[in-house]
Order: sequence, then structure tokens, then C-alpha cells
Amino acid sequence: MMFRNVRDFLRRKYVPSRSPSVVAMETPVFPPEIFELIIDCVASEVLRSCALVCRSWLLCARRNIFRIVSLHEHKNKGAFEDSEGVARLHLRWNRVRVVDLASLIQDISIAWQFAGTLVPLASSFIRLRRLKLYSSDAAYRSPGALEIRSASQLLRAPPISHLEISTSYFETFRLFLSLWDTSYPSLKHLKISLISIQDMHSRFRSVIIDQANEIMRSYDTANVREHTMLESFELWENMPCASAIAVFLLHPNCPIRISTLKALKLHSDPITGQGLASIFVPVLPSSLTNLAISCSESQDDLCLNSQRLPGLRRLTLTVVLAAEGLLGVINRLQLEHLTLTIRRPWEGHDWERWHALDLCLARCLIRQVDVESMRAGDLKSLMPLSAECNNIRWVTCS
Repeated sequence: MMFRNVRDFLRRKYVPSRSPSVVAMETPVFPPEIFELIIDCVASEVLRSCALVCRSWLLCARRNIFRIVSLHEHKNKGAFEDSEGVARLHLRWNRVRVVDLASLIQDISIAWQFAGTLVPLASSFIRLRRLKLYSSDAAYRSPGALEIRSASQLLRAPPISHLEISTSYFETFRLFLSLWDTSYPSLKHLKISLISIQDMHSRFRSVIIDQANEIMRSYDTANVREHTMLESFELWENMPCASAIAVFLLHPNCPIRISTLKALKLHSDPITGQGLASIFVPVLPSSLTNLAISCSESQDDLCLNSQRLPGLRRLTLTVVLAAEGLLGVINRLQLEHLTLTIRRPWEGHDWERWHALDLCLARCLIRQVDVESMRAGDLKSLMPLSAECNNIRWVTCS
């Protein structure tokens, strides 16, 4: 649906018959058809169209329409919108008295090189809570010191509580650390996914850990006045640099503290992952209620007990384990929700062990067990798992 049709739709359906324009509407109504058009990305052209089309109901709908602002690659031109184009967008806001909408924006998804364009308006983003930073698709451009400084200014101005760093390429580990040279007291949730650090790209995890420890020993945090206390942390550990990030978070010089974590999610696969669960699990705080990890056959990652994690209620496991390892975890923890992803083609002689796990699940207090099947063969061989336990819900991965 084109905006010309939307304007006609508004005049035809939402404007009284004698009303000369949309402005004459007495009770502005937010049309769901418009909301479906503008859900994720709001670019400059859409903002201009909204200002012209919406008119009177713009005031009541602006919270939904301008919830996410995304500056991204222009698909038609094959180039990115430059700073001048963004500046014209800000001028347009001023001209139509829409600059106040900045105070209602709650989410911003923006490339590193565009972060500086929003710094002049940073003080106006009083309700901004979520910020996503990523590298552009053009030659996978890496953020430099200037872009990181602009992102830091944007993080400090409004009370941002959620930060996501995704699809980003950093030339050095020190450049990544420079983002944390200042305090972010309001930041509570951090997600790092699909990033690459050039000097932390060894095939051997021990080499990366040694290099990261050497850099962290000289990491200066004198400018950090207050530590960032995270409540949730998500890390995609199927990246060589994930081990370096783990060293950063657990090092005494790190300005980020995980002692108040309530949720830790290590998105990984037990076969291809970096095995970071064995690093994080021993230092998990007692405040943790939600844990998502991947476990290898060594079972070292499953050293979880209810005395050290009394509040743990939700556990997500991606496992390459026999049933005995899971039995030990279930017997030690008072869980409410368990999610299992099986990463192994089970053979027939394992069915009896899984039947024992089935009986254990039937007796325990877990309210819901989700079993995600990775392959059709796994689903067929795991069918006995639902014989005794009536709280198992099969979740088929698409």
C-alpha cells in the first residue's frame, strides 16, 4: 500500500463527510493498516510521509510510529544516507514542529558511522531505552575511534538500559575496550552477537585468552567513576573473539560487573562453540534466575547446584550428553521451566536412559519442559521421553 493510498484511506474512512481535511477529526484513531506499514524501520522518507499524511492523529500515534528509528543502507542508490541527509531530516522535524517526537522514541537501531548524527539530539531522547549498533554492509566497515566516541556520547545522554552490538568488525581489541572507558550507570542489559575482532582471531582459545589477559592487565579505568551493573547478558560464543570478551567481563579491571546478573545467555552449539560455559558457570551470582548454556560431553559445564544458585528457575540447555548428566542437574535444581536442545543422533540402546529421565521429569516440579528437535531422526528416537511426563511440549525447529 502506497502512502497516497493511505491518505485516501484516511480521508475516506476516518474523516467525517463534512470535514474539509484530516485536521477536523474530533477523535483521532490510530489505523491498524498504517501500523502494519511502519513497524521496524523508520527512515527519513517515511518520517516525511508520516508528517504529511497523519496530521491530526499523529499526536496519538507517534509513540508507535516513531518507536524505532533505523538509518541503513539505501537499497536503490547502493550507498548510505550521508550526514547531510540526516541533517535535513532534523530540519524537517523543526519545520513541522515534530522535533518533540524525539522525546517519545524508545528504540534506535543505527550503524556506527551514523551515531554522530544523533548526538546533537541526544538530550531530547528522554525515553530512549534501547540502542543497537552495527557495522554497515558496505565493505563491512569497522567503527573507528570517532564513531566509538560518538556512540559513547549517545549512550551517556539518555537513560539507555539496553545495548546490542551486532554484526560489527573491530580492528583491535583495544578499540573495542575504548567503548567502556566511561560509566554507563543506567545500562542493565547487554547483548553482543556476530562481531569480529581482528587481533583476536586465533584458532586456539588459549592463545586468545592469553592475549586478552595481557591487554587487560594494562587496561586503564581511571576515568570510570561508577561501574556498570548488568542484570542480563547475552553473548554469541560461536565467534573466536568471544573468549576475549569473556576475559574482559571477568577481569578485575573490567568496568562492568556481573555480580547482579539475573539472566545469562550463551548462544552457542556444544560442538562448534568456544566452551565458555565452563568459564562463566563457576562465577555465576546467586541472583541468577535464567540461564542458557551449551554443554559438551565432558559434563564439566553442568556443575550447577541449588545452594549456589538458589534463585535459578529457568534453564535452557543445548546438550551433547547422555541422560545421566541431565538427571544430575534436574535433581539438584528447583526449576520451573526447562528447555532442551539435543545435539546428537540417539541410538536405540539409549532409550532406557531417557525413560529414566522421563520418570524423573514426571516426578519433579518443573512446570514446562520444551524439547527442541534438531533433526527428524532425533525426534523419532526421543519419542519415549513423552511416555510418562505430561508437561513436555515438543518444539520443532524450523
